[in-house]
Amino acid sequence: GAALEFPLLLRSWRAGDAMRPAGRHKFRKLKDLFQRNQLPAAQRSVWPVLESQGRIVWSWRFGPAEGFAASPSATMALQITISQSTASNVMEPAQERNRQ
Repeated sequence: GAALEFPLLLRSWRAGDAMRPAGRHKFRKLKDLFQRNQLPAAQRSVWPVLESQGRIVWSWRFGPAEGFAASPSATMALQITISQSTASNVMEPAQERNRQ
């Protein structure tokens, strides 16, 4: 796969973001992936993506972008872990979090 270039930026999704999911032949807007997977709009504003040199190389639940997945022969890999508290913050609508 392609080498990640540093610095890496972990940020929330932005309108217009697109990536080429591993195994796919064309780029997809994350908005289309959200809709296809029936993800509520309230979750999108905090949806984590990882960026390398301006390219989205990973997105939560959608995985690495084409060319950035570790191969079986890779000698180094980046592991991304989403903690339970982070995941529940992403999965709860903003209105529910504000009531707690």
